[in-house]
Amino acid sequence: MLNQQSSAHSRSGPRSDAPPALPPPPPDVILTPREREIVAALLEGCTNSQMAQRFGVAVQTVKNQLTMVFQKFGVRSRLELVVRVMKPGG
Repeated sequence: MLNQQSSAHSRSGPRSDAPPALPPPPPDVILTPREREIVAALLEGCTNSQMAQRFGVAVQTVKNQLTMVFQKFGVRSRLELVVRVMKPGG
């Protein structure tokens, strides 16, 4: 029983309230503090609903914020954004 609990705990891992460190955005991209939080949550794998709950806003607000981030990075999807953010040198 103890092994099942510990393995379940290790899968989800301890949760930190601090957002993960993000690589700096490309020099031509300026993000607001909330947009940086949105990108960090996206990199964690959060859904729009999870982000809305975390930040205390409506799901539509998260969608609007993601749209702005997509526009700033010149991407059209979450995957493209992740690739662009994680690419060395932006």
